[in-house]
Amino acid sequence: MLMGIALHASLSFTGFPWIVQDSHSSFAFALMVAAVHGFRMQLFMLVSGFFTMMLYRKRGLRSLLNQRTRRVLLPCLLGLVTIVPALDFVSYKAMQNSPSRARIPLDGSRPAILEAIRRGDAETLKKELEAGADPNQLDSAFGIPLLSWAALKGDIESARILLDAGANANLRSINGSRPVHHAAFLGHAGIVDLLAARGADLAARSDKGDSAADVARADDRATSYYARVLGLKPREQAALEQGRAECLSILEKHFETSANPVPLELPGILTRARSAYSGWLDSDRFLTSWTRFGKAVQLFKTDIFHHLWFLWYLCWLVAAFAITAIPFGRSSVATPPWKTFEGPIGFAGLIVLTTIPSLFMGVSAAGALGPDTSTGLLPMPHLLVYYGLFFFYGAILYDGGEAAFARCDRFMWLRVGLFLALPASLATYGNTVASAVAQSIYAWCMIFGLMGLFRRRLSAGNGTIRYISDSSYWLYLAHLPLVVAGQAWIAPWNLPSGIKFTMLTACSTALLLLSYQAFVRNTWVGRLLNGPKKAIVAPPETS
Repeated sequence: MLMGIALHASLSFTGFPWIVQDSHSSFAFALMVAAVHGFRMQLFMLVSGFFTMMLYRKRGLRSLLNQRTRRVLLPCLLGLVTIVPALDFVSYKAMQNSPSRARIPLDGSRPAILEAIRRGDAETLKKELEAGADPNQLDSAFGIPLLSWAALKGDIESARILLDAGANANLRSINGSRPVHHAAFLGHAGIVDLLAARGADLAARSDKGDSAADVARADDRATSYYARVLGLKPREQAALEQGRAECLSILEKHFETSANPVPLELPGILTRARSAYSGWLDSDRFLTSWTRFGKAVQLFKTDIFHHLWFLWYLCWLVAAFAITAIPFGRSSVATPPWKTFEGPIGFAGLIVLTTIPSLFMGVSAAGALGPDTSTGLLPMPHLLVYYGLFFFYGAILYDGGEAAFARCDRFMWLRVGLFLALPASLATYGNTVASAVAQSIYAWCMIFGLMGLFRRRLSAGNGTIRYISDSSYWLYLAHLPLVVAGQAWIAPWNLPSGIKFTMLTACSTALLLLSYQAFVRNTWVGRLLNGPKKAIVAPPETS
């Protein structure tokens, strides 16, 4: 939970699209996000499954469901009417009042050139290029080339001027997207046509593996979100849909007439499966008459839970646990399931199982390294299965006792995860199959390594650790509005990103701890989240 605070606090410094874009960014924070996001929630789900089985074995199904209703479902529902609206309000104010990072000068010596493109000022653009401005420079805010900015704006004249001045039609943004991706994303078919005529690679894929056709199918939430972050005025829905349809027609026509089509990265059957699954998620059958912010709710895609989504997923997983537990009762089975996953073969089995749903990560929208985030009313099936594997492994791990934890007592897993699996995940990012395997290895290595580390170093009773543990639930639930407000406040400060991140994280955590002590710990909220407090009893010494 505490790592989640640091994760969200770092997002404004990564250069990736986020509610607030800081004036200083660093690749170190992008690496940190990838490292943490690659295992944190998987470990949380495993621990949740472990304690779900513990409650079931000790108290029975009815007591388990009662406890999970009070500690998980009720906080989730209360958060929906308190914390989520507060986050919506803070996010709106942050994006409304903070200057767009796209207006921050370029790293080059002629900052006016980007503003000329954003204003559609062709004359100023020509003058800047004639005065020696580099047509292939990237802006320092988002790492997007000038030609891609013209593509996002749908400004054919500016795009043509840049191309005539020597702009590379295939120049990559920081995330591997090309100008054709940006044009297709906002449905600017004229730009796609122009880029095709100037030798652009229409089959190019971003680092995530998305083609221009993929991003032309982005959902409404992702489209409006990225447009706001980039400081662009969203297109009218009808014009956007028509433009995207024209872009897809141009792209399909190109592939039909191309003499040397680029081979697909994935096996054909997997490509078709991902495409069919994406179409199913996006289909109108999941649109409802209920509206949010004036738009119909798409049950998978419309953002409902924000950062509380994990509680909603946990409710689904506990329900699945209850359904599977009813026919078996509380008796242990003859062959403990945890034995199935012992040794190298068992570890390989875990990797294979989690790789399968990982192959469908990113089908609805390009995302970061690690699992997708699904905040809709219905959990995305591939993600529910993915987290369910960790949850149910934690459940069967409880029945294994100390014998099942034997593998965790070696820190080798932690070293393998950090020094081998994480670099492999980064190196294969964009290759769906290889990246899914590498990320599965990384997640399991970090889980086993960290469990072993904590069992060996932090297994004794400790009042301070217990206090931090009790407070962490509240800190995570309440942190995001405060963090976003802090990000918006310090965004224009001319300080290194590391200093600002440290200040933001420390101050936010301190304020949240004060709120926990003053308004939560000894109130009904504290009892709801953590139950009645119990004295810390140190374990007896053994000889």
